[in-house]
Amino acid sequence: NLVQAQPEWTAIQAQQRDEAPAVRKKGKDLENKVVGRLVDEADVVCATCLSSAGFDLHQGSSGRGFTHVLMDEAAQTSEVSALVPIAQGCEKLVLVGDQAQLGPQLISNVAAQLGLGESLFGRLVRQGAVAYFLDTQFRMHPAIAAYPSRAFYHGRLRDGVNAHDRPPPQGFNWPRTTAHGVTPLVFLGVESSEQQVGTSRANRAEADMVADVARRLLPHLPLGELAIITPYAAQANDLRAILRDEEGTGKRMTIATVDAFQGMEHDVIIVSTVRASSSASAGFLSDPRRLNVLLTRARRGLVLVGHAATLMRDPAWAPLLRYMWREGLVQGEGLEPFHLLGTSEGVDSVESGSAAPTYNHPSGPSTWLPPS
Repeated sequence: NLVQAQPEWTAIQAQQRDEAPAVRKKGKDLENKVVGRLVDEADVVCATCLSSAGFDLHQGSSGRGFTHVLMDEAAQTSEVSALVPIAQGCEKLVLVGDQAQLGPQLISNVAAQLGLGESLFGRLVRQGAVAYFLDTQFRMHPAIAAYPSRAFYHGRLRDGVNAHDRPPPQGFNWPRTTAHGVTPLVFLGVESSEQQVGTSRANRAEADMVADVARRLLPHLPLGELAIITPYAAQANDLRAILRDEEGTGKRMTIATVDAFQGMEHDVIIVSTVRASSSASAGFLSDPRRLNVLLTRARRGLVLVGHAATLMRDPAWAPLLRYMWREGLVQGEGLEPFHLLGTSEGVDSVESGSAAPTYNHPSGPSTWLPPS
């Protein structure tokens, strides 16, 4: 019976516990041997900066390091992290990054004050290291690329795709312009107010507008090719809840904060800016580098949703919205701030080549971009 079998069962368990470390060690030794063989045979090893120093990658018979290091998203990598693969025997180093987009993310204010928020990429460019500018973009519809090119890249960004390659999706009433015909870029104004949610913020009226646009576009897009970006976690949570009510809708899109989107792209991006009050600024979105990320994620359509009066007070957003108003790319509610601009006088124009701003970047207002 069970009572009589208990001592035997206890003994078996004890034996297994005693043998478990030896079994685990044997398995780990075998795993290291396999990994070492793979590393020995590999011409290229892909790893994160920190994992490049990991035990697993140094199990080959040569105890190999990395004589050649190619570092992607180098402008977003802290100097400390960048030194890890460099210290593994690096003889030649190539850094690939974009100083006009987000830099290293720091949690500690002390670390930021001590200068740890700078990337090795940024420091080298600032000190005059040789840099090459890749000037042709193959992601965005030309109408989406026009403003970022002028505002962030001194007008030097060229289009490797045309409007035919990036047709605006159906389901949404895209504006029409003289330059591009049906133009997949629009600002939708919403009369709304923001709400404090713990340390985050949300805007229900804006979330409803974003959800409505998403529902219209989803049937006309491939699975997973629509993304909603917002600077606040509370707004992202509200949007997930709203769209979860639509059967299958929430599974067909990505909803996340803006910082998670650097390096990513989708056919259509909808941006929920959230901030809306008489005293509010654009908050997290005031950083020109974060604005650049927002504007350059979409291939076929970009919809910006926000409170016009709040965004027009922000030095990063005001030139963008003035440009969009002049080009006929503004729709929706609360557009009184635009009416004060008139039709063209005093309005920023990318096409004129003189009005869209050149933003000041951490490494300087002009030195970050290599000369022509």
